[in-house]
Amino acid sequence: MNHIFLTIILILHQTILGAVEASSSVSQWLDPQNQARRKVGLRSLQWDNKLAQYALWYGNQRRFDCAMVHSTGPYGENLFWGAGTNWTPAQAVAGWISEGRSYNRQSNSCSIPDCGHYKQIVWRDTGKVGCARVVCASGGGVIFKMSSSMVCFSLLFCFVALLSASNASETRTSYSPPESESESYSPPLTQYMPPAKPTSDIYQYLKGQNTARAAVGLPPLAWDNKLAAYAQWWANQRRYDCALEHSRGPYGENIFWGSDSSFTPAFAVQSWVVEGRWYDYYSNSCGYGQDCGHYTQIVWKNTRRVGCARVVCNGGLGVFVTCNYDPAGNYIGQRPY
Repeated sequence: MNHIFLTIILILHQTILGAVEASSSVSQWLDPQNQARRKVGLRSLQWDNKLAQYALWYGNQRRFDCAMVHSTGPYGENLFWGAGTNWTPAQAVAGWISEGRSYNRQSNSCSIPDCGHYKQIVWRDTGKVGCARVVCASGGGVIFKMSSSMVCFSLLFCFVALLSASNASETRTSYSPPESESESYSPPLTQYMPPAKPTSDIYQYLKGQNTARAAVGLPPLAWDNKLAAYAQWWANQRRYDCALEHSRGPYGENIFWGSDSSFTPAFAVQSWVVEGRWYDYYSNSCGYGQDCGHYTQIVWKNTRRVGCARVVCNGGLGVFVTCNYDPAGNYIGQRPY
């Protein structure tokens, strides 16, 4: 009798834990989207189990390749691709919401190639949403899928593929790849930082980039304090607006913006690295409508040194991350390696 009673207690305990975990996941999907909707005066989305089941079904179709391919189903759809298995629903949603910075309501247009993820989230008539998360096979990473519907049942479907290979920035999505830039020159450096000591941040900057370089047979980048000082100088200039603007200095440069202070150096680097899936070596070009300039700068054969910096911008504007490279890469007409 005691054994049966104990078994019942364990089952109830596991059920409660499962419900709490599921509730937490739903909250990660819903809360940031509803916050974005409230900012523009819209009602909150409601969780829909039918949509979540559809999301899980299609997520399972992508379990074996984690490909950024839309379901072409009856629902609206957002896609997100990131690196590793630790990405959360909240991070995926934040990548979509960050596109809102580029949306101009008056002209109903985007200042980047696409901001469709953000527009779907704040679509006036959308009323329901359902999401799922799937770990891809063979180290392929994680897939998140999210479906949401309008009151008239024209639905929003959000599919998030978190691949172990990426926002954004940052985030890579099928509709709106993050803005990618790698350019050079700016005002002279007026203040030099003291030599940096090895830190977890430096490790985060180097690990992801050197893993990408090793994958194509290139030597690792070395951390350079002078480049780090320059990066910090430029990041400080952007602290007040968090604008995705290049310094146009004497170095190669990758920049990243995240919508809140939770974005780490590793997240920024991975958002650049995942652009590698859009790069075709034989044509030395990016996929149609995509950009892969961050990635090609990271794997530029002649680049040897890197220095980076991250600042939390004023007024809750998010996080700005920049890395500078020497020698610079991304010369027109040349292959990176």
